[in-house]
Amino acid sequence: MHRTFPAGLLARAVLAALLYLACFTIVSAKDEMTSSLLIGNARIDIRIENSTLRIPAKDIFRWVKSAAESVAAYYGRFPILYVLIRITPFEGRGVHNGMTFGDRRGRILIRVGNETSPSEFASDWMLTHEMVHLAFPSVDDKHHWIEEGIATYVEPIARIQAGNLKAEQM
Repeated sequence: MHRTFPAGLLARAVLAALLYLACFTIVSAKDEMTSSLLIGNARIDIRIENSTLRIPAKDIFRWVKSAAESVAAYYGRFPILYVLIRITPFEGRGVHNGMTFGDRRGRILIRVGNETSPSEFASDWMLTHEMVHLAFPSVDDKHHWIEEGIATYVEPIARIQAGNLKAEQM
């Protein structure tokens, strides 16, 4: 036996589903802000959690762009075609707790203080360091030292090559 729904009932169900989806999207948009940046052929999505961040988004985008350009200058291109950078604000200043994951294309988690100044972003090394991790494969835990060693070695050289750090400061 084949049953059909009355056209009015189906239309109301679809409308209710669309309304629910629209409300969910608005709530999600309130809690975070996303923007994209292109460096060569690479797309970098920047997602700022909790859009109550008190520093201008342009300062964050300039910081991300500077770090990405440094890494691209060192390697000749950005090391992967896509990465998501998830920024979590905290009360205070500075950049803390960067972590890079190579699974599902690429993902960087990093914390930014609500009172971080443009000069603090300009002198930050951590995001460049995290982006360098994207160019080196994950290795067994007993050889983890090489992952950190490469990122620590390349980061200042990349920033110097891009003009974001003076050799004397290194």
